[in-house]
Amino acid sequence: MSLNQTVTNALNEAINNFIKQISIKYDLNPDDLLSEWNGGSSPPKANAKAKANAKTISSDKTESNNMDEATLSQYKKAELQDLCRQKALKCTGTKEQLIGFLLGKNEASSVKKTEDTKKIVTPPVVKKLTSSIPTVAIRRNQHGNHEHPDTSFVFDKKTKKAIGKQNEDGTIDDLTLEDIDICNQWKFQYVLPENLDKKTELKDVKVDELDYEDDEVLESDEEVLEEELVEDEEEEEEEEYEGDDLDYD
Repeated sequence: MSLNQTVTNALNEAINNFIKQISIKYDLNPDDLLSEWNGGSSPPKANAKAKANAKTISSDKTESNNMDEATLSQYKKAELQDLCRQKALKCTGTKEQLIGFLLGKNEASSVKKTEDTKKIVTPPVVKKLTSSIPTVAIRRNQHGNHEHPDTSFVFDKKTKKAIGKQNEDGTIDDLTLEDIDICNQWKFQYVLPENLDKKTELKDVKVDELDYEDDEVLESDEEVLEEELVEDEEEEEEEEYEGDDLDYD
């Protein structure tokens, strides 16, 4: 045997084995595949087994289309699942649910549920609240610090409190009284610097004002007591005069 015949026989054997595998896997006729490989014009036809399966599937589909709820209730759950698979429907659930899938009842209910969920609209009050809440953007600046662009305040990443004010040269200044007022306006939490802890001028002013008011209250109370004492003395003098008149009579 020549080398050419040996190669041809090996190639034909490989082709035949490949065609057999394809015919078994896809239920096709191996003769049709071979003729197609050899240049035949006829497309590969399904074998008798595939045709029988197609007929049974089509017959089951027509039967399931003509079935009502009473007829489907006589089927077992496994049979109902097969019918659902043939119709590309959901094949999990109870027997009643499977019957509903086949009759198209559950599909309508699911469509209604989706429509109801789509109709849910957020109330205007929630919209106003969400729109009124300002979004504070704190970004990492070129110096590596977390800065609020509108105020130039630098925040501690862990405590999320303002610790100072960013300068262009990279340094951070301590917060001033004006900065603290701005923090209160923005609802920022802040760390009070040590230099402001030592300055108690404003606190002293508030205390002095309170002390002054307390002094005024005390003075007014003393005046009332003095007036009451004067009235008591006048009443005693009048009683003495009345007693003298009686003795005089």
